[in-house]
Amino acid sequence: MSSLDHSALHQLYSEHNSWLKGWLRVRLGNAADASDLAQDTFVRVMTARV
Repeated sequence: MSSLDHSALHQLYSEHNSWLKGWLRVRLGNAADASDLAQDTFVRVMTARV
């Protein structure tokens, strides 16, 4: 991963992690599950091949 990719991923995570966890928490009714699913989502984004 280049430093540009790393910076873009960091920005994406920083800007979207908290609202995604909040949105998932409301729908799942569980903060731990919401955190796990949000993390899984970012891992998928990080490992996706474009």
